[in-house]
Amino acid sequence: MKDSHRTLRTAMLVHGILDLLGAIILLVYPKIITIAQPSLSINYYAERVVAGALFAVGGTSIYAWTFNTRQRFVDLLVLKAIWSCTVVLGVMVTFLERPDLVGVPTIITLLVFVLGAGIWTGYLFSYTKY
Repeated sequence: MKDSHRTLRTAMLVHGILDLLGAIILLVYPKIITIAQPSLSINYYAERVVAGALFAVGGTSIYAWTFNTRQRFVDLLVLKAIWSCTVVLGVMVTFLERPDLVGVPTIITLLVFVLGAGIWTGYLFSYTKY
């Protein structure tokens, strides 16, 4: 359990830093999305809403780095598992509705969230089986 706790704390910190970096970029320069895939249309409002969500999830991850009780980690892992799994579902539905949006950047985004869903769900199951 101690090794799992240490790696989870590290994952929370790294995740928090990456989310905050992404949030700052989307908040300041949402058009960056179109640089990687010009066929994507930019919605400044939606990009900044996503930035707000990333600030919340990333900030919570950094805050979680200070946790020392299993229940607090479990509570946060539920949030992260729901967040990442619903993003995966939403992206897949978008790909079905708008195949023209499928491209390397959007597939990488999907894979990042699939990886995240697997990591958070795996930690959640390991923490709740005790």
